[in-house]
Amino acid sequence: MDPTCIDDYETYAGDYETGTYAHASEQSHAGYFSESAATYWHEKTVDGANLNTRGQGLYRTAQDRWVLRRWSDRRGAIDVHYIEPDKAREWLVSNDYDDDAAELFAGPIEPVRPGRPEIGNPVQVRLGDLLPRVDAFAAETLRSRADVIRQLIREGLD
Repeated sequence: MDPTCIDDYETYAGDYETGTYAHASEQSHAGYFSESAATYWHEKTVDGANLNTRGQGLYRTAQDRWVLRRWSDRRGAIDVHYIEPDKAREWLVSNDYDDDAAELFAGPIEPVRPGRPEIGNPVQVRLGDLLPRVDAFAAETLRSRADVIRQLIREGLD
């Protein structure tokens, strides 16, 4: 499997245009997806002034979510986040994937609510040195950190 981490667009302190990004430990994650199980469209531009290769790629995940990846070789920056279906349609059309856009969005676009429905009240727990192990397990199973923690607590209580 090839799980790719998705940045939480609302709290991610990155700015693609200026190249200002949060330190990796400050980033918030919205989930993971498998690139090999997703459909991918590619866009690439080259800034001739400084030979900076930068571009974007759009994924449609196996769970029917849309993920936009933006990068800049010069700055070594990568930004991966969920986008709404209407933004995905705009991206496809603006990158000359008109046939794909027409096929994928034949009917009205229904908004996808991010994340899963709320399950009870939030509880804050510091995991310390367990956090990397929990995140690694979540990445291996392509699930969210919260889902994995709930599963581990259930199994421990049973």
